[in-house]
Amino acid sequence: MNRPSPLMKKIHKAFLTSLFLLACTHPCHAIDDPDTPDYTAAFEARAQAFRQALEQQDAAEEKRFSHFLDHEIEAAYASLRRKLGPGEARQLAAAQNAWLKYYRAEAAFITSHWTRARFGSSYALSRSGYLLALKEARVKTLLGYLKNHPYSPDDAALTKRPDAK
Repeated sequence: MNRPSPLMKKIHKAFLTSLFLLACTHPCHAIDDPDTPDYTAAFEARAQAFRQALEQQDAAEEKRFSHFLDHEIEAAYASLRRKLGPGEARQLAAAQNAWLKYYRAEAAFITSHWTRARFGSSYALSRSGYLLALKEARVKTLLGYLKNHPYSPDDAALTKRPDAK
């Protein structure tokens, strides 16, 4: 019986290693409940009117969008918290408090760095854009967590779209 050449051994080893790595790096995803509403799409639909108004560079609309995002964070947080056991709810509360601390630190940095002296008249647009993006990311994170839990009637406000009555 012929023994494989050293080159064939290397090729065989490289092939098996590649096959193993390919099998191990296949992305894994949590399985979403197909009956759970798409909270993020509903949020995006509700936020669209604010984004369109912000394009007109309206400071009042920026403030309204910020308040809207605060409300969305509170609603998603409250809904998620109701679905958790006491220990997990405490962990979520700790995470939310840490996020609020992070947000305040980021806001302080953004407010002190993006100034008229450094960036001229566009500083306000950049500043508000960064601050709003932080809040919007938190809403989407909380809604993503919520999607992994069964839907309940208490979540109805989070699935409402602007055109829904």
